[in-house]
Amino acid sequence: MQIDTDKMAQQLIDTVNDKIKNLKTLNIIIIGKSGVGKSTLINTLFRGNFAETGLGRPVTSEIRKLSKKDYPLSIYDTPGFELSHEQQAKVKDEVLELIDKGYAAKKYKRSNPLHLVLC
Repeated sequence: MQIDTDKMAQQLIDTVNDKIKNLKTLNIIIIGKSGVGKSTLINTLFRGNFAETGLGRPVTSEIRKLSKKDYPLSIYDTPGFELSHEQQAKVKDEVLELIDKGYAAKKYKRSNPLHLVLC
């Protein structure tokens, strides 16, 4: 049996293009240590100053959903992991809740599912 790789590649390209056309907003959550560049990455993706940044020091104090008008991307910026044990547990619970809600939204074909977690 011979495999038509050109046909297979075209089907893959068509499928990806179809998914992109039907994607309203890509929702991403970024988690990690303080000072690794989470907020800087957000500002780069949005090409603007959307998240306050600092050199190696914690700046983001709570989870924030950031978006830009007419830009098909929403990003959840999160505090770094160097918080107190109590604050860390709170952020962890909030992140897990966002992931669970995003998974449920995707599973039940609701709007605004969480598509990607960047660590």
